[in-house]
Amino acid sequence: MIESKFSCFWDGPGFARNYLTGVSLHGHTNRSREALDFIPQLAQRLPMLHAALKKQCRRSPIPVDFNKAFWTPPLSPVRAYETEKNQIQDVL
Repeated sequence: MIESKFSCFWDGPGFARNYLTGVSLHGHTNRSREALDFIPQLAQRLPMLHAALKKQCRRSPIPVDFNKAFWTPPLSPVRAYETEKNQIQDVL
């Protein structure tokens, strides 16, 4: 099992009590091109992922180049905004 080394400083009770405004500084939408170049390095540390990735790359009719590969998240900018706005309002 992979444990997260990250924590959210807003997880504590009453964190937002003293604030009136929240800002989302980073978002991913269907206008983004998210790089996949980290996948081979990640797969080196995870044997099951490495085996599955190797198998899929062998099956691909074209060479897989993770340095050029990217994916596009599904959310529209409006939906991403609504999601972030609702999270700030409802969670914080």
